[in-house]
Amino acid sequence: VNYLAGEEDPAATDETDKLIATGYVRAYDSIEAVRATLKCDPVMAKLKTITKIVSATVTKRRLILDCLTSGSNSRTTQRERVVLPRMTDVINNVLGCLLNAGENHMVAQLVLDFTEEFWKIPLNPGERRWFVAEYQGKFLIWRRVAQGSANGPQAWGRVSALVTRLVQSMFAEGELELQTYTDDPIATLTGSEETIRRNIAILVMAWRAMGFALAFRKGQLGVGRIVGGPRYQ
Repeated sequence: VNYLAGEEDPAATDETDKLIATGYVRAYDSIEAVRATLKCDPVMAKLKTITKIVSATVTKRRLILDCLTSGSNSRTTQRERVVLPRMTDVINNVLGCLLNAGENHMVAQLVLDFTEEFWKIPLNPGERRWFVAEYQGKFLIWRRVAQGSANGPQAWGRVSALVTRLVQSMFAEGELELQTYTDDPIATLTGSEETIRRNIAILVMAWRAMGFALAFRKGQLGVGRIVGGPRYQ
């Protein structure tokens, strides 16, 4: 009941066309062309859509591969799991910033999500045979990690952890603390208003330079001013 087969959802056509246009998925006119590209027989999966009604005027749709039914997930070995930060880690970041803040400094928190995170990870050509779907006479080969694959979250978790550590290393101790919950990072910053704005700009530009899209329209920034920093010690 959570998913609708692509053939049953009229809106799936537009979503499929958008996906093909990105180059993340490549379309072929025949199964023979797919076999020639992959150099083997593909494992076909059904295309399904997830619909999320955000508001009366905004509806989001996401295409996924039903890798469970196709058998691809049963052939997958999971050797690790993603361990997310605890909420207390963020609380400790805030407390640490309060303790280290100077007089009249500010403590701010920024939430700015990554978007289309799975599509940033190339799929090994040797594994593409497991991620193929047919839709309205077109045969689609996934060239990026598929949503619906068993190890997709683990692959993104590796990238997410690396990106978080790389960006964290750009700041001095106490300037910025970063925790990332899958694709939702939350940064805790301290310093003068000018310093915080500069560090937010560095943070955002670093992510953009790495090629990640960010959900600016959903981003949130909360700022609190500290008067007489030493009393928090």
